[in-house]
Amino acid sequence: MNVPEGTLRQALSRLAEVVPVEEPPERAPFERLVATVLSQNTSGRNTARGMERLRARLPITPGAIAEADRGLLEECLRPCGLWRSKAGRLRELACRLAGGRLEAVLRLPTPQARQELLGLPGGGPKTADVLLAAAGHPVLPVDTHILRIGRRWGLGMAYHQVQEALHRLVEPSDRWSTHLRLIAFGRRWCRARVPRCQACPLGRWCPVQSQGKT
Repeated sequence: MNVPEGTLRQALSRLAEVVPVEEPPERAPFERLVATVLSQNTSGRNTARGMERLRARLPITPGAIAEADRGLLEECLRPCGLWRSKAGRLRELACRLAGGRLEAVLRLPTPQARQELLGLPGGGPKTADVLLAAAGHPVLPVDTHILRIGRRWGLGMAYHQVQEALHRLVEPSDRWSTHLRLIAFGRRWCRARVPRCQACPLGRWCPVQSQGKT
């Protein structure tokens, strides 16, 4: 599906008009990393529950997580699903990132920092890009909602294809806010199972609607 870039730019311009930016709570980089690990293969609600349980029992720092009892970690993470593997991954990450290592990585130039983050246990492109974007790097992370929207808009099927297309369309200074807006848009209108196409404020620019598909 070959959608003109001008059409997509109009859709993104309209997106900025109708969807406000909802900034996530301010968190230290390691706490963002923990939240991203917990969010894998589960809902936002379950991720929040796991974070609340973890925060109530431990400081969310590399030192505290590295020294925590494995059983305690698993109990805190139980609402998130796959809690045993996630507890192990958090312990390994904590050991690797003690002593301000994560903050040092985030101060590197973007390509080098991304490579370092991708080398972390369980580190994928979404995890790396969320951390980079939150630290002020000009990247647009592609979560599940954005990947779905990108596929429907004809930007590609893979993470890197959708991201590269959005990087061409969105100025570096607007990438974090566009990331947040696209997530909100995906949750409210461009949903996975029953997209609300009839109410969609971007419908006139959507290639799926123009072809009569959902």
